[in-house]
Amino acid sequence: MKTTKSKHRALHDILESLRRPLLCVATIGLVMPVAKAAEPQPGFSPDFDVSANYSASTNGDLERGAKVGEIEVKRAEIEAGMSFRLFEEWRFRTGVFANTTDLELTGAVPLPDKLESFGLSLSATKFFGGEDENNWRATLVVRPGVSSDGSGSSSDGFSAPVIVSVGKRYSPTLAWDLGVRFDPNSNNEVFPVFGVRWDFLPDWMLSVGLPRTEVTYQLTEKWTLKGGLRFQGGTYHVGTALAPGLGDTFLEYREIRAGGGFEWKLSDSLSLNLDGGMVVDRRFDYFERGYELKGASTAYLSVGLSTRF
Repeated sequence: MKTTKSKHRALHDILESLRRPLLCVATIGLVMPVAKAAEPQPGFSPDFDVSANYSASTNGDLERGAKVGEIEVKRAEIEAGMSFRLFEEWRFRTGVFANTTDLELTGAVPLPDKLESFGLSLSATKFFGGEDENNWRATLVVRPGVSSDGSGSSSDGFSAPVIVSVGKRYSPTLAWDLGVRFDPNSNNEVFPVFGVRWDFLPDWMLSVGLPRTEVTYQLTEKWTLKGGLRFQGGTYHVGTALAPGLGDTFLEYREIRAGGGFEWKLSDSLSLNLDGGMVVDRRFDYFERGYELKGASTAYLSVGLSTRF
C-alpha cells in the first residue's frame, strides 16, 4: 500500500505536468465570446455589465522543502464594463477592474499581507464577413494596470498585458480562439493561449477560459449547475524585502481550484453564483530570485453577483 507521502508526491507530479497547459487554456477566457449575452446593435447603443466576487479558503500549510508556515487566502474582486459598436463588423469593450487578496499568515512566511491590482480592460474585435457561421474574427485585449503589495511606487507594479487572438464560430453551438499573450512582468513574457466554447448537448455547455473552465447544465430557466476548474492569481511587484534578497522584485501568485456550484438567475439581468471545492495547486513564486513556496490542498468557498443591462 502506498504511504501518504508517496500519494502526495504522485498528486504533485500530476498537477505539475498539467499546470502549464491548464494556465495556457485559461488565459484565452479574456477574449472568448459570450454565447448567450445580449448583442450590441450597430451604432453607439451600449450594454453594461458589472460583476463582484468574494472567496475564502481554509487554513493550509506552505512549504519550501519543509513546512515554513500556514496561510488563509481571502479575495474580493469587481469588474465593470461597457460593450458597444461604432462601426459595422466591429465590437468594442471598455471597463475597469480591481481586486485585493488578503494573505493571513502564520509563521515566518516571506509573503506580503496583501496583494492589490486595479486598472482598465480594453478590447476590440473585428468580424470578417459578419458574425455568421464559418466567418473569422480577430481580437485585441489590453489590460493596463498596477499590481503590487502596496509598499513601493505604483510605477513599479505597472504593466499592460496584451492578448492577440483569432477565432471562428463554426456553428451556433461551437466556437474557438487561438492566440498569444504578452506580459513583460510575468515569468512567461510570451505565452500561447486558446479556448473553446461548445454546447455539446441540449442544456449542456463546455466553456474553456479564464477565470473558469467548466461544464454547465441548465437545470431550469433560473438554475444552472456548474463544475470544473477555477483559476486565480496574478503577478505583483513586491517593494519591501520580506526576507534577504526578496525586495524590489515580482511575485507570481496562482491557484487552480476544482469544485462545483450553481448560478441562480434572480431576474432577467441579475444572477447569484455560488461554488466551492478544493484548492488543488497553490504557488507563490519569486521567479526572479528562484524562491518558490508551495501550498497544500485546502477547501474554498466563493460567492458572486453579476448583472447586465
